[in-house]
Amino acid sequence: MFLRCEKVVRKLEQQVTLRGQSFSTLQNYIRRIALFVVHFGRLPEQIDPEEINEYLAALARDPRSVSRSSFKHIVYGLRYYYRLLGMNKNAIALPSLKKDTKLPVIGYLHKPVIQS
Repeated sequence: MFLRCEKVVRKLEQQVTLRGQSFSTLQNYIRRIALFVVHFGRLPEQIDPEEINEYLAALARDPRSVSRSSFKHIVYGLRYYYRLLGMNKNAIALPSLKKDTKLPVIGYLHKPVIQS
């Protein structure tokens, strides 16, 4: 199992580099995939898609669970992993994530806007 993971990590490293993504992105993907493997005690390709969806849904519902950013790293890391193994069907079956909508930041006004 270790050798298989090592090969996948090297492939992940190549893809992240080729796509111009940061080293921290790679580290986050690897960390999240490793926690996923520890949770199940099996490699992702050995896990039924239904089990994966149940796991992800439980994470999404649990208020004490990982942050939205960590959740995205789990999903995107698994997508990378499956695509590198030629398991595109599994990668596509993972949930798509909506983009966060952010409100603009408005600074404090030092002077009143409307003067008498």
